Amino acid sequence: MRKALGILGGLGPLASADFLLSIYEQNIGKTEQEAPTLVLYSDPSFPDRTEAFLQGKEHLLVGPLQTALERLDSCDVTRLTIACITIHHLLPRLSGKIRERIISLIDITLDAVVASQRPALLLATTGTRHMRIFEKNDHWPEAVPYVVFPDDQDQQKLHQYIYRHIKANATCGPLVSFLGSLCQKYGVEQLIAGCTELHRVTREAAAEPERLQARMIDPLMILAHNYQEYLKEESEVYGRLCKTRTSASEAQPAANSFTTA
Repeated sequence: MRKALGILGGLGPLASADFLLSIYEQNIGKTEQEAPTLVLYSDPSFPDRTEAFLQGKEHLLVGPLQTALERLDSCDVTRLTIACITIHHLLPRLSGKIRERIISLIDITLDAVVASQRPALLLATTGTRHMRIFEKNDHWPEAVPYVVFPDDQDQQKLHQYIYRHIKANATCGPLVSFLGSLCQKYGVEQLIAGCTELHRVTREAAAEPERLQARMIDPLMILAHNYQEYLKEESEVYGRLCKTRTSASEAQPAANSFTTA
């Protein structure tokens, strides 16, 4: 049976739909029959992740997350991934059988940051920042010298752009302009797509690189570009959440970050 990736989407639905498109765009062979086999389970009914975490109601998410991943797993998929960064906070609470098959977007992101060896501004939802999702990853000590955080005011603006523009299917133009101003303010040439909603910005910036003169470290695009490598069952490096891992100096980086400029 062909190897397949199970994608938990709908968090939000536009981000996972764009991710599906990116995988096919990056992996089309000579015929359509050679294209990847994907199983997308898109369920937008999940409660808002940031709201649930800030209100201490993460129990509202654990059960639906486990159930959705089990449904995906029953489709004979090789690996699983979740097209939402914020809900990665709950991965340690999942059953071991499911957890060990998940391709962690946090792992992919931090591996790319370490490989770049250059400062990058972390763009994430307020829920991700508040729950310190990146900081709790065991690769964080190697990445932290290169990660720049926006101040509280800019973080609030960024969160509003994500919710009021990208999630609402509005134009990315104002957000792209805002990100350009952040690059100048913080003196960085790299941006970390620490929210899967920003995958739309990555795609637009790739199509029109003059719109955003910055390098996007986007885990969804990295996964799409290196799809076949991430589906290797024997490759421990690609499903390392909650596992003992070698350091960046001992292991080959999973992938290079996606460049938009």
